[in-house]
Amino acid sequence: MRKTMIIGMMLLALGIEQSVSAAGANFNDIEGHWAQSGIEYMVEQGAISGYPDGTFRPDGTITRSEFSKILSEVIDAKDEKNAFADTEGHWAESSINGLVDEGIIVKSEYPYGYGPDKNITRLEISKMVARGLAQESPLWKAVLTEFQQLPAINLPFNDQDKMKLSDVPYIALANSSGIVNGYVDGTFKMDKSASRAEATVMLKRFLDAKNKKPVLSELLEKFKGEPNIHKFSKSQLEAWIDKEADIERLSKLPINHYTGTSLAENHDALIYPMGHNSSTNDTELVTQAMNDMVGFMNLYENLDYRTIGDAWKNQIRRYYSKDFTYGGVYYSAADLPKLFDVYVKQVKSGKYIQESFFVTDLSLTFKQKKTEDSRTDYIVRMTEYTRFTTDPGLAGVELNKWYKRDIDVRYMQNLWGDRVSWDTADNLYAGYTVVTPYKEVKGK
Repeated sequence: MRKTMIIGMMLLALGIEQSVSAAGANFNDIEGHWAQSGIEYMVEQGAISGYPDGTFRPDGTITRSEFSKILSEVIDAKDEKNAFADTEGHWAESSINGLVDEGIIVKSEYPYGYGPDKNITRLEISKMVARGLAQESPLWKAVLTEFQQLPAINLPFNDQDKMKLSDVPYIALANSSGIVNGYVDGTFKMDKSASRAEATVMLKRFLDAKNKKPVLSELLEKFKGEPNIHKFSKSQLEAWIDKEADIERLSKLPINHYTGTSLAENHDALIYPMGHNSSTNDTELVTQAMNDMVGFMNLYENLDYRTIGDAWKNQIRRYYSKDFTYGGVYYSAADLPKLFDVYVKQVKSGKYIQESFFVTDLSLTFKQKKTEDSRTDYIVRMTEYTRFTTDPGLAGVELNKWYKRDIDVRYMQNLWGDRVSWDTADNLYAGYTVVTPYKEVKGK
């Protein structure tokens, strides 16, 4: 009875277009509507009303503030501490503040303000009711926690690939609790504005779900899926991979040195060039060199024709200082800006997109001399993770899939030699050698 009174008071209090009580009334626009029974139930309970013209307007939209006001009353969340600059003085301010205080609205998801009078989406409702349900029920909180720890979730919606991985556990909870379902075409339509009918039915289901006793093992079995790694964003993949395993594997790969194949020994020779004496430890300098090489590779192997331009050219010039030959064309030191123009033009004309990140460690830096009389190369060994959105012209590499390979990135110039000619440059990048070829990234 209490829940009916709460919702009734709140929906009536919204005063949308002077809505009036319609308990027991027959609306002239819900006959045959998918939400008819839910709307009629809520009306019979005195929980919601229609409009003076006898309509309910089930397909009309509902705003963030309107939904927030109702939900805050259902879970008794009010706060006077202002959460958003654009809700100060708003009629739903204390309700919105209360939901923020309870963690049901997350401020970081609205970096430019809450936009209280904007229509609320199905995704926003799903996240709010999932967090609210977890707040109200320890059993549902356990379900949400376990969903968030699953390596992958399989939702019954054919547009799941459009969802952020971080949003999926909330949608899974909203769906598994029976609060939010999909459409007959198999889609969830997360960005679609929720309707009055949807909001009415979802709030009814929210109240019903609080009294359910979910069986955690059954829900985990139902929603557990296999991670589709190739759908991961770069940051998601970087967080998911086992970097320590990469570093260990890299350390065991042989090097081409005339005295032997031990990376560790030649790492020591780089860190302690004068011998094993802590007073001549060049860790700081070599660490800077390693970070420089990672910085260069991040620029060189992360390309997007839609954004590349002057900012990229100003960054890449840091790694070039002397004459350079590219594509059979010689560029003097003074002509290097023309080389960068060529790079940018090629990326733009080919509509090239490549994402990459790199895994390395100070222990993977070393000296290398292929013969006793050859020059000394200074090497940083790395694993590169890459995904191409446009054809890179590499055999066996498919678009939109993550691949990994191991590379040795080398300096041309001695780390302890003179600085190069440009004020911002510390060393001259020379190139990289492929140690192991591209392999498709697989599940753990």
